[in-house]
Amino acid sequence: NCQPYLSTLLLRERFYSTSTDILNIGAVDYTLTSEQIKELRTIVTSFEAEEQGDIQHYIDLVQMRELYDYMREKFANEVDNSYTSYTREDMKEAVFSVLYSNNCHMPPTKRVFKELFPGVYRVFATIKRKRYEDLSIMLMRMESKLVLDRICHRIASEYPEAVIFTIHDSIVTTVSYESVVTEV
Repeated sequence: NCQPYLSTLLLRERFYSTSTDILNIGAVDYTLTSEQIKELRTIVTSFEAEEQGDIQHYIDLVQMRELYDYMREKFANEVDNSYTSYTREDMKEAVFSVLYSNNCHMPPTKRVFKELFPGVYRVFATIKRKRYEDLSIMLMRMESKLVLDRICHRIASEYPEAVIFTIHDSIVTTVSYESVVTEV
């Protein structure tokens, strides 16, 4: 899934700079106050050693596509053994409910996530402080920027005759352009 992968960008100092990267705070933010952005920049640049470890662990799990399996095991051990029977799709929903719920709402699964990834949790909670929807909206805007402004733009520029449609983080095309879209 695209959103956990994009969430790893929120944990990097470069995201909060005025770099020319297509995905930076200036390109995707619409609601955070300058105070929140300054606080996020400070948090990300000053992670303590323990937090750096949990942040790297989170990034590694996401990049290796193992976050949902890892969380299934942790939720089963720490919350309820029934999580062992959860499918990947079930775990995706469970993890999203942890990430995107209100900061005031602290079910056992969110407590476990916070204990495993305190630095990650602190960044996400700061983004959600004013409105809990802000994290999910920010990630959707990042996804949209990446898919539409970067990937689709490149395909349209290099292959103007290609027919492409987007569905969330997926691009649909005709069979004749499938390999081109996959390659980009």
